[in-house]
Amino acid sequence: MDQKSMQVRRSQWEQIVLECNKAPISKKEWCLQNGINIKSFYYWQRKIRKSAVAALDETASTVSIQVTAPSSSFVEVPIPSPTQNDSEGTPFHSLTPELMIHVDGCQIYVTGSVQEHTLNTVLKVIRNA
Repeated sequence: MDQKSMQVRRSQWEQIVLECNKAPISKKEWCLQNGINIKSFYYWQRKIRKSAVAALDETASTVSIQVTAPSSSFVEVPIPSPTQNDSEGTPFHSLTPELMIHVDGCQIYVTGSVQEHTLNTVLKVIRNA
């Protein structure tokens, strides 16, 4: 078989494989419905996949990527003292823990500003762990 005939045949099989893979039914069923020999289908599917992988490998080996690391910086975050107020005059809660829970080597520190719902959720997770 000459090169041109092989290209035409390959193109036809690429279309067949693509249509079959899009179908919502099994490959076997699709081949039966479309008069395609299942062994021929799998032969051409394997052949098409191998050449696609080879082309991908060839492309991947010629691509170069330059990665530069982003610069790091630090930002100072002020922690308000327990006696300070925010811009609306509401006092900040202390960050000093009022309750410490120790479970299986884990420590959970709870401040007075924690919401009851949040604490209940944490306790449920610990109970079910």
